[in-house]
Amino acid sequence: MPKLTRWMLKTALVYLILALSLEGLQTAFSAWIPTFSTQGLRPVYIHLFMLGWVTQMIIGVAIWLFPPRSKHLPRGNEKLSWVGFWGLNMGLALRAAGEPFLGRANENEWFWQIILVISALIQVASLFVFMLQLWVRIKGAKGK
Repeated sequence: MPKLTRWMLKTALVYLILALSLEGLQTAFSAWIPTFSTQGLRPVYIHLFMLGWVTQMIIGVAIWLFPPRSKHLPRGNEKLSWVGFWGLNMGLALRAAGEPFLGRANENEWFWQIILVISALIQVASLFVFMLQLWVRIKGAKGK
């Protein structure tokens, strides 16, 4: 199993634990303290679960199992894939840090909006990197 795949799968498992823990805490606090608002945390849970756990698990397995690109570069440009890995996780961390502050009545609202836009751009670019890396490994992708 390639090193990148191991990192992605382990990171995905960490995100699963984080997402489920966050959801459990939200449920517990909402039940115990009816006035406690978890609105800002719900999108964080969804992103941790869907991008952190599901998407990263799928991409990690795909990197491992898709047909090789060539004998010389079976997984394509691995440095580029590592850039995608770090970008995806940095974007997700920015999203998780900024999302709870969005929609709050404060003077720094614009700052958190910019952080979320930057995080989204980083995540989209990272997923695009993975898509390009995997696309050329699909049999028949070159019009055959």
